[in-house]
Amino acid sequence: MRVYQGGREPVAAVTLSSRILDGRNATVFETVESVAADRFSPARSADYSLPLPLARLKPGPYLLTMEVRQGTLASRRDVRFTLQ
Repeated sequence: MRVYQGGREPVAAVTLSSRILDGRNATVFETVESVAADRFSPARSADYSLPLPLARLKPGPYLLTMEVRQGTLASRRDVRFTLQ
């Protein structure tokens, strides 16, 4: 995933929350991490990689939700996937 910061203010650290829900809407994985300001490039972007705990997941449908927050600003992406 790539995180972008727009605007003209200096880039700042962001908080990245990730959660995986199973087909019954039960949380099977959750993590919160900080992406430091020094990880952002001059183009105001930072790459982020999340190792998915596939060995712990049973076959079936899942929803991965990733949310980036900086103060009151937030951006969220949802990705559905199926493990076979």
